[in-house]
Amino acid sequence: MSEPIPQLGPLRLSTHIADLVLAAAGESSALASRSTRACWHVFFYSSVLLLVWHTVVRLTIAPSFAGDEVFIARVRLIESIIYAYLIVTVCALTITHYRYMLLPRKSTRIATFFFLATTTVLLFARLYYSMYYYNNELFSTQRDVFVRAHEFGIRGLRDLIGFLYFVAFSTSALLNCSFRVLESNSLVASLATTLETLIGYFYIGIVVATLVNVGAPRPPP
Repeated sequence: MSEPIPQLGPLRLSTHIADLVLAAAGESSALASRSTRACWHVFFYSSVLLLVWHTVVRLTIAPSFAGDEVFIARVRLIESIIYAYLIVTVCALTITHYRYMLLPRKSTRIATFFFLATTTVLLFARLYYSMYYYNNELFSTQRDVFVRAHEFGIRGLRDLIGFLYFVAFSTSALLNCSFRVLESNSLVASLATTLETLIGYFYIGIVVATLVNVGAPRPPP
């Protein structure tokens, strides 16, 4: 006889997913930290709410305002604010996670670092993407790879390639490298890229601290 499926409440569901992610990376002990658990809940459900909001707007509201540039610009502005908020949540999650995992007797894994760093890059890419389609004068481009502003979503291969350019731009900003195809052309965009560069230095510090932590002698149990 098969076992009954457990009934998971909202927090149990979030914790269960976090357990799966961290256990796969070998860092399941991180959820013993209350602050890490709280930041994970905030990040997880904020991402879920963004997905729900995104789906509702794109499938039910946007088709009725497809030609309304003012409405679409406002949606892009709201998207930018939401992605900025998600960046704050993932940074808070990263800080609390490594503040706990870099303690003595804890063992960190590179997989978790790549998950958090990749999430940061993609969130910044989406932020720049929404900012560009809110006002394309915030950035300067050297290639005609973007669909015209005031359109929603992925509009074929050309727009997908355009988003990949934002991913490359975000990666370059995190690593403090130049990316001539797409550049900041406003104070707001420059502030966003500067913030991402500072976060990149923070991630470098995490890598260094992790290597030091791995090589340090462990205290006796």
